[in-house]
Amino acid sequence: MPYSLHQKVGQVAHLTQAAPYLVAVTGLMMASFSVQYLIDVEREGGGTSSVGLSAVILAESGARKTTVASHFLGPVREFEKKALVRSAQAQIDFESELSVWDAKRKGILAEIRERTRAGEGSEDFESILLDLDRKKPEPPIQVQAIYQDFSPEGLLQGIAGRWPSAAIISDEASELLRGRSFSDLALLNKLWDGEHSIRNRVDEYVPLRWPTRLTTLLMVQPGEFSRFMTKRGDSARDIGSLARMLICSPPSTQGGRFVNPQGTVSLEALEYEARVHQLLDLTFERISTGKTHRDVMRMSYPARLRWVDFYNEIEERLGPGRDLQNLGAFGSKIAENALRIAAVLQYFDNGALEISDALMQAGVEIARYFLFQHGWLFAAPSAHINISDAQILFNRLCLWSTRTGKQGWSRSQILRNLPYALRSGGRGVAALQALIGMGWLFEAFEVPPAQSRRPLIWLNPQVFAQSMAVQPWQQMVPGLPQGGLATVVM
Repeated sequence: MPYSLHQKVGQVAHLTQAAPYLVAVTGLMMASFSVQYLIDVEREGGGTSSVGLSAVILAESGARKTTVASHFLGPVREFEKKALVRSAQAQIDFESELSVWDAKRKGILAEIRERTRAGEGSEDFESILLDLDRKKPEPPIQVQAIYQDFSPEGLLQGIAGRWPSAAIISDEASELLRGRSFSDLALLNKLWDGEHSIRNRVDEYVPLRWPTRLTTLLMVQPGEFSRFMTKRGDSARDIGSLARMLICSPPSTQGGRFVNPQGTVSLEALEYEARVHQLLDLTFERISTGKTHRDVMRMSYPARLRWVDFYNEIEERLGPGRDLQNLGAFGSKIAENALRIAAVLQYFDNGALEISDALMQAGVEIARYFLFQHGWLFAAPSAHINISDAQILFNRLCLWSTRTGKQGWSRSQILRNLPYALRSGGRGVAALQALIGMGWLFEAFEVPPAQSRRPLIWLNPQVFAQSMAVQPWQQMVPGLPQGGLATVVM
């Protein structure tokens, strides 16, 4: 992640001791909301795409979801309060202008009626009336950025007529999933796609005052999400809603959230706060002045090569008999999500309109994490990653590290030196992807960066330390790691 976001994620993870993946995904969604109305991203093959992201975090009660969300929402709440003051004065001016406009219109209509009764022509007044109607005062902007309880109709009316850049943020989303809020999944799909024309009922289109953009972050208990899937899961799959959602189940940190007797060190993340304020103020300025265009992000040449490699890899793995065959819908969207993530990170970092190789790599690796999580949660049992294979490979890497002192290798080095048991049937590649997806390994560039554009694969220090504390390594419980902070803040 870029420094300002990385700094905030580290601060919140430190202060709350919540699951680092929960904190990181929340930070990513807030970055998405902050930039979504300022940029679109150019797709491979032409056209542009919205950069709004949609995420679901599955976490039990006690995971500190509310606390984490409140840390990131602070600057947005301040922006809404400031916008409310602006809107109050603008509403007074609007009502005065509307009263004057209405009086003029009534006078012109009265003159037209009088002339019509007298049999006289009124073409000149009709022309004046037409010109006046074109100049009817528009109601002022009423910022409603965050939706936490809504109906589909209320959401659509809000973003169509009041404020076009919205975020659905809920740290306890069970009520939303149970009620009417998510009864119209097709509407949420259209908002994710960034469509300019939205149908409310059959043959009825809602007039949009401006193009609309949406980011969604739902934090919900796994049992509640399971009930939602039982009730609406088939529909969510069939119309592509599930394919658009970045869903993850971060490991809990309960059992290790000890209080330091000497107190907690307060860390500052001022760059994040300042950047969110700057981006939201720029959004307000553009919308309030009617300049609702978005700048277009493009990939640098190295970034494009990296994205194409990822796209082609996923396409190959979606084929018959391959490991992603049962994840066709989600797999078809994951490359676009990687592109959106990279664009969000790049613009949030420095406002550049060209995606760098490094942040495209970040987008790809974050997308890989969600791809693994989606397979873990939704794939048929035959498509699940073999945890035993992942454990064998992790044991080998731990052994290498203890013998050589190294904790990072290139992908090709690892695949050339696989344990014998993993050298056929693609088991080694699948095990490597599983370890990255679970957070036991992560990819990052060397510091200072090496000449090669490809990063190294590193052992997660927390998981490595945990494995060294349990002898033998085979006694580690298979599943998602209880550590993982290094994957976020290193």
